[in-house]
Amino acid sequence: MIRKKLLIGSFNWSENAKKSFENLMVFACEPQLAREFLRELKRSKKVIKDSIARLQAKKSANKSVVEIW
Repeated sequence: MIRKKLLIGSFNWSENAKKSFENLMVFACEPQLAREFLRELKRSKKVIKDSIARLQAKKSANKSVVEIW
């Protein structure tokens, strides 16, 4: 988010992408939309972080079982 503009989209790592902004969406003067977007982004990051922690714990638990045998 840049000041009062919410910029979202994706960037393809190609020479053509430097000249084309076909995947970019700009929402200007939409503070409520920006707040909702940031709230969802934070929620998504937490879900990912929690999922990684669960997978790491599961991996550690499985490793302990293997080490016993």
